[in-house]
Amino acid sequence: MAGGGVAGWMAWRCTELPLLAAHWTADHRAASGELATRVLSDGSRIWLAPGAAVTLHFDAQTRCLQLLAGQLFVDTAPDAHRRFIVDTPQGRLRALGTRFHVRLLADERATLAVYDGAVELRAAGSAATTVVQAGQQRHFDAQALDGATPADPNGRAWIRGILLAQDMALGDVLAELARYRPGHLAVAPEVAGLRVHGSFPLTNTDRALAMLAGILPIRLHQPLPWWTSIEPRR
Repeated sequence: MAGGGVAGWMAWRCTELPLLAAHWTADHRAASGELATRVLSDGSRIWLAPGAAVTLHFDAQTRCLQLLAGQLFVDTAPDAHRRFIVDTPQGRLRALGTRFHVRLLADERATLAVYDGAVELRAAGSAATTVVQAGQQRHFDAQALDGATPADPNGRAWIRGILLAQDMALGDVLAELARYRPGHLAVAPEVAGLRVHGSFPLTNTDRALAMLAGILPIRLHQPLPWWTSIEPRR
């Protein structure tokens, strides 16, 4: 019984079971490869990237979204009596009439990028708040916030189905495309660091890969329909 308990705990901690559980309990979710849009009861609109999941808690005082997984873009509707909150494991975001993007990262950090209005940000382990203005971006964890940097244009380009590559490594570009593509997508180490510039369709990854093969010294190897590898061009 003890061994079974340890095995179960390891399975929970070291696999995707927590993410699956989050999706089971979420009010809104986006499946793998799906870019989902929802209009909430107050008129606010949210966009969910593939794998994202949110739970709603609306009452007479607060409109609260709990981001359980993935990334979210929010366009808040005005409401004079209820504040708009997004809770993450790393902290709380309070919208001040705004459009913003928040993404949970793999290293237990998160990113907030504000495009209109402002967002008040508080790390989960701190009582201090910081206002992030339009055009700014902050990385944060449960204890602290990084300094403000210019908001990444990709933080809102993805809701239009576009990936903007501005001197991105090919490996990073493919990691983003893989989220919108079924099957296996891998890149050889010899070409993973190639720099990429341009815009690519997230909703048509076959076309995006063909575009990359047309501008970089790479080739696509597809031994099976669901298995694609990017290799140096010979």
